[in-house]
Amino acid sequence: MKNETESNLKAIKDLENIKENPETNSITEMKPVIKVLSPKFSPVEPAKPVIIGGGGGGSTIINDLDVEDFRIGGSDRVETSIELSGRNFKKSDTVFIASSKVYADSLTGGVAAGLYKAPILISEAKLNKKVLKELERLEAKNIYIVGGEHSISKETENILKKKFKNVVRIGGKDRYETAQKIAKHIYKKFSNTGKVLLASGENFPDALTSSAYAIKIKSPVLLTRKNNINEYAKKFIDSNQVKDVTVVGGKNTISDKLYNNISINKARVGGKDRYETAVKFAQMAYTSPKTVYISSSQVFPDALSAVPVAAKNNAPIILANRFYTSKSGIDFCNKKSIDRIFLVGGIDTLSNKVYFDLTGKK
Repeated sequence: MKNETESNLKAIKDLENIKENPETNSITEMKPVIKVLSPKFSPVEPAKPVIIGGGGGGSTIINDLDVEDFRIGGSDRVETSIELSGRNFKKSDTVFIASSKVYADSLTGGVAAGLYKAPILISEAKLNKKVLKELERLEAKNIYIVGGEHSISKETENILKKKFKNVVRIGGKDRYETAQKIAKHIYKKFSNTGKVLLASGENFPDALTSSAYAIKIKSPVLLTRKNNINEYAKKFIDSNQVKDVTVVGGKNTISDKLYNNISINKARVGGKDRYETAVKFAQMAYTSPKTVYISSSQVFPDALSAVPVAAKNNAPIILANRFYTSKSGIDFCNKKSIDRIFLVGGIDTLSNKVYFDLTGKK
């Protein structure tokens, strides 16, 4: 995308200029006034909001904070998931575990975790020791493994079964069957709403950013290919008296051919790109949110880990990439109701420029 590429190149130059001239890195130069809660303080143990203003001689800074104070991220995707869990859950009987590398199986697990009000921890196929430590801190009793053994190994499953009361794997032979099994679990454990969301199984952003809306209406997300509805999605819709289907994304993600072949009540929610689609679902889920989570459009585990955390805090997820923040995302974050913004992931995932864009700094 030309605009995004140009923005990325400009961002690199801007960051170089900031490094060469520390004076231009002053937070007091921000133009709009926006309140942000530092994620160094957990929502479990909330801090007072910090007001950051800029420009025009009327700016104020309460407390001495830098950009990194508004970031929730570890040294990698595993640690970022642990950081999100640690700052938002004192204890949790239920915990979900998903793959750090195989995004496809993990896509729809966020909705289930959000409905359980439970965190998602990210692990390699072999159990990460830091994940095990976090499970023990949470005093977990019920652990759901999302995906097949190629995502989270049988060895890991066996280790967990020895240490925890109830360990259940929800996984199929591929991403589409896994999504169907998660959907069945949601309908059985919560309610059969007669509604589903249908998202692409061939890329991750739309399925993840629509999750906040799915959680709010207690509906599962099914996956499909672009041009023909997947057999597992079709079977679930036909056998569960589904009456309403929300197709996630534009026609470049799920084709008009597929959409037109859906015979029950249907609607398409999508923008011109993944960023605008995320904003549309944010608007549907929350008319006046106080909190927004910014996740990468390119690094799926960070966005996945943020799904249940965002739902717990009644917040949408907006997408950015390392150096690019869309106009639709910036406009959404300038809503008057918003007083907390969190960047999810390390600086290699979302640069400081994303923070500057969201707060109006030039």
